Amino acid sequence: MNETERKELTSGFDVQTADLSGRWLVEASAGTGKTFALERIVLRLVIEEAVSIDRILVVTFTNAATAELRERVRALFFKASAVLKNGDEQSEFETFFERSRLREHDPATLIESALEHFDEASILTIHGFCQKMLSEFIFTRAGAYDVEFVSDTGFEAEVTQAFLRRELPALTPEQRAKVLEWGSLPQLLSKLGEHGSSVKPQARIDSDDLSDPALKELFERFLQEGPRRVRELERLHGVKSFSALLTEMYSLVQSGDSALERIRNRYDAVLIDEFQDINKIQYDVVKLLAGDSQNLFAVGDDDQSIYRFRGAKPEIMLHFKEDFKEAETVLLDTNYRSTVPIVTAAGNVIKYNKERFPKKIQAAGGDGAAVEYLLFEGQREENARIIWDIQEAIDHGANYRDFAILFRTNMQPRFLMEQLMAYNIPFRTRDSIPNLYEHWLAKDLFAYIRIAMGSRERRDFLQIMNRPKRYISRDSLDEPTVAFDVWEWYYEEQPWVAKRIGQLEHDIKVLERLSPYAAINYIRKAIGYDEFCAEYA
Repeated sequence: MNETERKELTSGFDVQTADLSGRWLVEASAGTGKTFALERIVLRLVIEEAVSIDRILVVTFTNAATAELRERVRALFFKASAVLKNGDEQSEFETFFERSRLREHDPATLIESALEHFDEASILTIHGFCQKMLSEFIFTRAGAYDVEFVSDTGFEAEVTQAFLRRELPALTPEQRAKVLEWGSLPQLLSKLGEHGSSVKPQARIDSDDLSDPALKELFERFLQEGPRRVRELERLHGVKSFSALLTEMYSLVQSGDSALERIRNRYDAVLIDEFQDINKIQYDVVKLLAGDSQNLFAVGDDDQSIYRFRGAKPEIMLHFKEDFKEAETVLLDTNYRSTVPIVTAAGNVIKYNKERFPKKIQAAGGDGAAVEYLLFEGQREENARIIWDIQEAIDHGANYRDFAILFRTNMQPRFLMEQLMAYNIPFRTRDSIPNLYEHWLAKDLFAYIRIAMGSRERRDFLQIMNRPKRYISRDSLDEPTVAFDVWEWYYEEQPWVAKRIGQLEHDIKVLERLSPYAAINYIRKAIGYDEFCAEYA
């Protein structure tokens, strides 16, 4: 980022007075009033610009954020309504009311109308917005867009297995061995469905394999047939993945028919929350919706992007002005939650990120205790120190509600929770207490052990038959109990799959003779479960 671009990140954005027309990128660091700004932009659009509440689109990226923002906006309108009824001229809303009256609007009528029609407000997740638009603009033969959306249909794995069962017999044993190592094919289909042409499929396959003309031709045919077959299965079962929803929405708005213009005409302003979590296809949809004239407010913090593993691209935020050259780029630069030592320490950590807006955040909380950081040999020692610190503070008059403990993943707190209960330290958690034995990893291992102990129940085999990958179809298990000889016979015409079933039977017989500890190690190392986890987990 050059010096000119650095200066474009202007601090001092005032949501109370900012011009609401045009395009805005609001860089809102943690604790600087991001949601405060969003909800007041909505209120000002209604009061000052007389925009109907149902003509404002607010897009978020999680259900929790959507629910919170919807309730906060509703509460703000109730608060403004109460202020008007009580005649409080010194309220925070008075400048809004004055500008409304100068434009010959009646703020009371506008607010009451917004509250009356608030259930029609488009405060939605990006997926919720896409589903709403598709349900209105796409009609199936049955007369409605009636589709269930799920995070994972499983069709990618099904299509991959069917393709390989059909194609592998024509290959040599050496070629088959190479193809069976292309373990990321289902994930590749999923990525193609979500990101389309931006995916580089060849990067996922060993280049030496693709130097073989037969394998190269096979791979290209898979890329052509696979996505089409996934879409066919989705239509057949009335189920789509969330990634398919996005691609279908993109197809709708860039198809050249009247749908895009009709959607644009529906909204006078588009607001995007948590903009750092947007991915490419979502951004492509937003750009098409914004067009050349739509008012657009994008609010986010490039330093808080944590969803890159789900396809989020925070760099989109950094290059916003390349697509919207007339946009104002501003910074909310005062943290109202924290003290100077906390804000300074956070800034010293994050400043080493290379791809970010340079920024200097000030703290409104004044001076406070210095930030301590400690390193421990393991989680047990870390938990012991946390408990000691809490008990020490309680002995000196502190209250349990004075403490908060944050974790990076939802599996980490289990051990600490057990120790807190052992020491009779009361606590509350927003999530259910995680149970290690309910994790899918544990369920897989237990299924292997149950089979080794004699279980032949179909559900146990369904749990582990493709962990690691064996390319076995669910259709091959059509009875409540499983017999290995019948199972192998099912794949008589696909001997490479029958061989894998035979190997599984051999592994189960080995497990029968092992102690629990040795059995777990055998599953992880000899059967290849660790490699499966590294690739898929």
